[in-house]
Amino acid sequence: MDSFKPPPTAECILNDDCLSFGKKTPTPGQICAECLRFYEIPQLQKWAAADNGALALIDAELSRRQQAKANIETSGKFLCAFEDPDFRNSPWRADEFNLRILRGRKADCGRVSRKGKACDPCWKQYLQKVAVVKYFDPTGMCHEQVDKMAAESSKSKAVENQSADADDDDDWGDVEGYDTI
Repeated sequence: MDSFKPPPTAECILNDDCLSFGKKTPTPGQICAECLRFYEIPQLQKWAAADNGALALIDAELSRRQQAKANIETSGKFLCAFEDPDFRNSPWRADEFNLRILRGRKADCGRVSRKGKACDPCWKQYLQKVAVVKYFDPTGMCHEQVDKMAAESSKSKAVENQSADADDDDDWGDVEGYDTI
């Protein structure tokens, strides 16, 4: 017969905001794995303030997230906009934003085919947070990325129009029978 084992002790600077299960012990310079995984980097940096040990853990987590993103993007897929570190300073990822609350116990988002798009599970959950929906279009694409793509598209069209205007002067000479009597 197994004896009762108490839940583990989580050593974390977040104390009451810690997401770990079990007894929470506030420990300077430590952030538990659960909090590192689910809280946003700017939010963790704000809580860590001047704690160099905790800030080093946060920087390591940011590097890990960037590397994971780069690995996924090499295959032609992209992280959900809620996971993508490129969007960490976006206004729709407010201070109280928390991936665990958004997704429940689900650990990872799905992958998407376009950068800046929210995966279906996250988008369905996010629609319930009406105050933030204004940053996305109805398909779940964040406006920042749509604006960026539109700007790139208009630049390429402007270049095409300039080259087409340069070619317009010579078009009449190509018409069969023109300039002959």
